[in-house]
Amino acid sequence: AAFEPWLAAHRIQVPEASLRDQIADLDNLQRALAREGVTGLRPTLAAVRQLPAALRQDGGRVQVIVADGDIVRIVPGGDPVPLLGVAFDIGTTTVVGYLMDLRTGEQLAVASLLNPQTRYGDDVVSRIGFSSEQPDGLDILRRDIVRAMGDIIARVTTKVGATPDDVYGVTVVANTTMHHLFLGVAPEALARAPYVPALTGAGRFRAADLGLNVCPDGVVWTLPNIAGWVGADTVGVLLATSLHTHAEPALAIDIGTNGEMALGSRERLITCSTA
Repeated sequence: AAFEPWLAAHRIQVPEASLRDQIADLDNLQRALAREGVTGLRPTLAAVRQLPAALRQDGGRVQVIVADGDIVRIVPGGDPVPLLGVAFDIGTTTVVGYLMDLRTGEQLAVASLLNPQTRYGDDVVSRIGFSSEQPDGLDILRRDIVRAMGDIIARVTTKVGATPDDVYGVTVVANTTMHHLFLGVAPEALARAPYVPALTGAGRFRAADLGLNVCPDGVVWTLPNIAGWVGADTVGVLLATSLHTHAEPALAIDIGTNGEMALGSRERLITCSTA
């Protein structure tokens, strides 16, 4: 598949404003970007706050860090800055994070941890019960998984001499229950008929809103779930194997604490799961 990251760093020379051209800093930056064919970007408040000093520190040379259409950071100078992303697989038992260089597509480091939610139950049904029956149960489970993800981010960035603040994008796959617990969305309905999730579509969130220790305005994408017991982790398998494009039927099997199968081709796919 083509490497098409939704993060980019644009190195721009922004002309100095003058009495004859009293253009505002943000308008000046956007005009300079437009000359390079880059338009339609939305600056975050943090980026706007960084802009005045960045424009005047190195004669108007800046780097504009863009995450999924948002300007999330403005850095003075022309030296390349790290442009990193982390891909997470939140399993019922194990959490794994892969650090990616989003300039080259290279995997730089990987780390894993035991999912700390196991102390409240080895399986997803036990954790659904804990989330609904214990005071603050849902928030406890959410905080535990976010803390584990933060530990993994710290480990993989340290391995390459970077910092968590150099991470501007995060993707997350998980089974449907782990997905809900990560977002702090009540999963009780998954444990009883008709076993419906709160949401199945892909989600886009601000990192700081989820408490992840990366660039605060970094973008977090959760892949879509398929059903109550077939989650975004299966979607990740389908995308990685391109099974949904195959002319001939193929079978993908994900063996974990929960097991999923996907059978089919580009004509039709059928999925199922088992404890």
